[in-house]
Amino acid sequence: DGSPAHLREVTEQSLKNLRVEALTLQQFHRIDAKVPLEESWGELIKLQKQGKVRHLGASNHSVAELDRALKTGVKIISLQNQYSRKHRNPEFDGTLQLTKALGMAFLAWSPLDGMFGADKLEQRHAGIVSIAKKRGVSPHRVALAWLLSTGVIPIPGTTKVANARDCALAAELKLTSEELALLGAETPLQGPPHPVN
Repeated sequence: DGSPAHLREVTEQSLKNLRVEALTLQQFHRIDAKVPLEESWGELIKLQKQGKVRHLGASNHSVAELDRALKTGVKIISLQNQYSRKHRNPEFDGTLQLTKALGMAFLAWSPLDGMFGADKLEQRHAGIVSIAKKRGVSPHRVALAWLLSTGVIPIPGTTKVANARDCALAAELKLTSEELALLGAETPLQGPPHPVN
């Protein structure tokens, strides 16, 4: 629900739930096809001007949608789209390039090949498996280290503490130029492009 009334309601509820005066970052998670994008962003801008939100981010926006949002005058500091070794179709590559050009953070949701994709990571990416074996680390850690090397901030999800620790250690894994070249040459199994609206 991207209606101004709903966006205001959920913002107020988040402030109450978190017991804070302002949200540090509010991501507009999905464009509502029933509400003009400009109306949704207009309300978020009002909430920011009122001091209820410090920074605004977008999620699931294409290049064209992000361009439309920016024309409202909003300062967007982050874009959160699906991005992984598997999900690198031209639309997402375009948003990654745009965010780099604009100085926005790019947050990757489902960075381990989508929902339940982490279990199949080893079947899809021979290069990741090869590097993981040589380094004595998990394929998940290598995949996340690759994302970090591209300037992407991955948002992996897990229900297990050990997996969360392993994901966090990806920040310490620096891939060599040879390893990055191997991953760059690897052609991942492509899934259908994920819809962004």
